[in-house]
Amino acid sequence: MKLPDQSRAQLLAQLRAQRRERCAELRRGPMAEFVLRQEERRDTQRMEQQAQTAHPQQQIDLDRLLEQYDTEREYDADSEEDAGEHPQGRNTALERELELMLALEQQELEELTRNMNIDDDRKN
Repeated sequence: MKLPDQSRAQLLAQLRAQRRERCAELRRGPMAEFVLRQEERRDTQRMEQQAQTAHPQQQIDLDRLLEQYDTEREYDADSEEDAGEHPQGRNTALERELELMLALEQQELEELTRNMNIDDDRKN
């Protein structure tokens, strides 16, 4: 199944954003715990505000979202612990993420260049 260009571009943008976030998390350093707690507090407050204004059906969906969020946080915590125990594995994972980001950026640049060339051809 081939995705339309717009949804493909949105998917690529979403993947790039997620990879940047993961790379930033790996580079946080000594403030990591404080930053993570602050992010969790902010996310929890946002979800609580959404829960207060939600309709009953949305409340059920929000509960599922919270469950999924908790599961993902537990998984991330486990993987971060493993990465901390094996610095080489952490570096390898970071390198892989950076390589993927670079490949996506190159693909985006190539696509932009093609679009510019098409626009130039139309003007001539």
